[in-house]
Amino acid sequence: MKKLFLLAVATVIYSNVFGQIYWAKSCEISFFSPTSMENISAVNKITKPLLNIATGDLQIKIVMSAFDFPKPLMKEHFNENYAESEKFPNAFFKGKINETIDWTKDGEYKVTATGKLTIHGVEKDRTIEGIATVKGKEITLSSKFKVTFADHNIQIPFLYSGIIPEFTDVKIDAVLEPYVAPLKAKIGMTKEDVIKILGPPEKTNATETKHGKTELLFYDNLKTTININIDGKVDYINLNK
Repeated sequence: MKKLFLLAVATVIYSNVFGQIYWAKSCEISFFSPTSMENISAVNKITKPLLNIATGDLQIKIVMSAFDFPKPLMKEHFNENYAESEKFPNAFFKGKINETIDWTKDGEYKVTATGKLTIHGVEKDRTIEGIATVKGKEITLSSKFKVTFADHNIQIPFLYSGIIPEFTDVKIDAVLEPYVAPLKAKIGMTKEDVIKILGPPEKTNATETKHGKTELLFYDNLKTTININIDGKVDYINLNK
C-alpha cells in the first residue's frame, strides 16, 4: 500500500512539473547575411528550446559549432574568426513571453519575449517579436530578428569591412511538444543516443574509477540527471524536483 501511495505521489509530481514544460520536437535556427561577394547563410537543427507554459519562461541554448554552411570553408571561418566557438561554444536566450496565452486553445498569437541574449560571451537585453501557434498538443514558435555584430563584440576583419554587413538576419522555427524526455531516455541507452534525444547536456561530471570512467550528464533546464556507466550506457535517470 505504501509503495502504491508513493508511486501515486510521484506521478502527480511528475505531471504537475513536467506537464507544464514543452520542448522542441524539431527546431531550425538560421541566419543570412547578404554580401557583394557571396551571401553567407547557415542553419542549426539540433537546438532544443524549452517553454514553461505556466510561467512563460523561455530558454534556448544554441551550440555554435552545429551551424552548417553551404561550404566547409565558410564554417571554418565562422567558428575560428567570428563566433570563436572554442572560446564561446554556446549562445543563449533566457527570457519570458510577455503575453498571457491560453495554451490549451488552438490559434495563432502574436507574442514578444523579453530577456537576455548572450552571443560571443556578451549579454544584451532584448525583446523579440514572434508568432506562437497552438494546434492540439503542439506549439510552434516562429521569429525573425536582427543581431548586430558590434552588440556582441564580434569583429569583422578589416579586409571585409564594407563588404560584410554589420548585422545578420536570424530566423527561428520550432515545434514544441509536452516534455517526456525521461520516458524517451531509457536505461541501457548509449551516451550518444541520449544526446541525440535530449541534445548536449548543460554540464558533465566525469569520475575515473579503477574499473573505468563514469559520467553524469546534467540537464538542469529539464531537471534531469543521467548517469553513464563504465560501459558507456545509461544505468539510472534521476528527475530532480
